[in-house]
Amino acid sequence: MDWNGRRIVITGASRGIGRSLALNLAGRGGRLVLAARSGADLEAVAREVRTRGGEAVAVPTDVAEEGSVRDMVRTAALALGGIDVLVNNAGVGLRAGVQDMNPADFTRALAVNLLGPLHCVQAVLPYLRQQGGGLVISISSLAGILPVPFLGGYSASKHAGIALFRCLRAELAGRGVRVMLVYPGSVDTDFRRNALGDGYPDRARASRVSPEQVAEVVARAAEAERQDVFIRRSDRLLVMVARLAPGLADRVLIGRYGKSPRS
Repeated sequence: MDWNGRRIVITGASRGIGRSLALNLAGRGGRLVLAARSGADLEAVAREVRTRGGEAVAVPTDVAEEGSVRDMVRTAALALGGIDVLVNNAGVGLRAGVQDMNPADFTRALAVNLLGPLHCVQAVLPYLRQQGGGLVISISSLAGILPVPFLGGYSASKHAGIALFRCLRAELAGRGVRVMLVYPGSVDTDFRRNALGDGYPDRARASRVSPEQVAEVVARAAEAERQDVFIRRSDRLLVMVARLAPGLADRVLIGRYGKSPRS
């Protein structure tokens, strides 16, 4: 797939992976509509794209609200003359033990991480089908595949999203609309600082990848028409270990993330 001239909607585009994807894809010739709740931060990213010679329109949106999403998609289709690519990137973290998790926090995580992508894809698919094809990219998480201690609510929201979009991929097979799932591990962004629940521990960032690395991997994977994308080989290896030796994988994850947020 060639990005040049592609009409792209990116959610969660005001910071982190979304911002890096916006800059990367605009640099490849993509025409962008950027969506996020923070209008000021979103417009700053759009201005940055434009100062680099790209095209970007900022549309403040809460993906948890179906009406907000449908308004954004209509605006995007009018501004760009259609939609070729949807990047479901908006998300919220949640760190808490299952026993102590606040149900309201879990409800919000499900609204953003599961219902949000559903709202977006349901609003965008009619445009993709009408024009005979397109691409849906779901930025998920390794935590949606692996049982990470004290991320049960977040992992559940991401696991459900993976199942949803794998089913969508099967339903759209042969219809010209591709679905690509991406499984980042730990990324050096503000995601942890803005998470719900008890908050993430302050650990060294040496093992985290940059959002720019994630954006580059995603862009190249889409060009190669891949279906499932891991950012690092070690991430893929850990998933393989979890399937073949779940006990070993559990020990690794407990050693890395097993400290209680309340201890």
